[in-house]
Amino acid sequence: MPNKKSLILEAVHKTAKGLHKAGLIDRTTLREFDRLCLSVNKPLEPEQIKCNTNWKKECDRL
Repeated sequence: MPNKKSLILEAVHKTAKGLHKAGLIDRTTLREFDRLCLSVNKPLEPEQIKCNTNWKKECDRL
């Protein structure tokens, strides 16, 4: 799930979603706002996942 970049961009994105719901902007335009306003979570490497489950000793190596 994408994360919000900032409070301002969160407000802009919420407004764009409202405009889309009201029929004032199309889906393509809404997707452009998604791309501009939302950040994509980076996939984790296997070592990072292991780090999240084996806390201290493994995480110190990364």
